[in-house]
Amino acid sequence: MTLFIVWAQIDPLISRQFSPAPQSYALAAPRKIPESKRIQIRSGVPSKIEIPKLSLTKAVLPGIYDEKNDTWNVSDSDVHFAELSSNANDFSGATLIYGHNNRFTLGRLSELAVGDQVNLTTQNNYRMTYSLVSVSDNEPNNTSIFDYSGPPILVLQTCSGAFNESRRFYTFELSGVVRNV
Repeated sequence: MTLFIVWAQIDPLISRQFSPAPQSYALAAPRKIPESKRIQIRSGVPSKIEIPKLSLTKAVLPGIYDEKNDTWNVSDSDVHFAELSSNANDFSGATLIYGHNNRFTLGRLSELAVGDQVNLTTQNNYRMTYSLVSVSDNEPNNTSIFDYSGPPILVLQTCSGAFNESRRFYTFELSGVVRNV
């Protein structure tokens, strides 16, 4: 064997004779999924929220989490889309919109009743309609909403309690999607 290696160094044509030939592999054609079984997910970043019962329409701004300070950006007069949550969609996940508990943002949510609707418009012009199904109070460190993986929901979050020490979640189920033109 040593002699072959030395000889291959001297006469490289010999080593080519003993190298395995490159092999080609035939790949199967991709399986075609019938049109009737394809899933088209309608999804987008929220840009506007409308709550008809409250005559409230607000632009939705990006909600950014600052890991260093363990805080979310929030303003006194705007609502925010928590970018760590799911985009608004018709497939799965929780879309979280949050804002202060004041008259300029989400302070009137307590006037809503089960069945009331919210419309969320996305940057790519989908209009998602949601119906209120539940209201719950949570501790500020409850982050389970970011682990949700069921049917698509919208959660509106604001502060609650005598000193705004809790977080109130208004949970809505998706009831319709249309494409605005």
